[in-house]
Amino acid sequence: MKAIEEPPSLVDLRTRTTAMLPRVELPEAILEVMSWVPELAKAFTAVSGGRSRLKDLPVSIAACLTAHSLNVGYRPIVKKGFEALERSRLSHVYQNYFRPGRVVRLFLLQPGDDLRLPDEEPAVGLE
Repeated sequence: MKAIEEPPSLVDLRTRTTAMLPRVELPEAILEVMSWVPELAKAFTAVSGGRSRLKDLPVSIAACLTAHSLNVGYRPIVKKGFEALERSRLSHVYQNYFRPGRVVRLFLLQPGDDLRLPDEEPAVGLE
């Protein structure tokens, strides 16, 4: 079977639309959204309930979201010498700030929703 050649108009359209799309990395997009909605990072609270003293916590949260949403693990994200991206830090943040119910509720939020999510409420779909 012989392949049908793409018409020049399709090739041109693909080239022009690709040029219009911004080249952005997922971690950068997550950090940008977090800058628009600072409450998003604040919604990731420690299991202990205490206030976090971790420097650059939003960077660690974005890295954990990226690692787990892309299913790549920490290896491509870890950066030695940058505290917020050290493997031990990412592991700590994931273990202590990420709870399945919290993450599910955050992803179900709509613009204008209250980001203060009580931990004792069951997550939608995880009851």
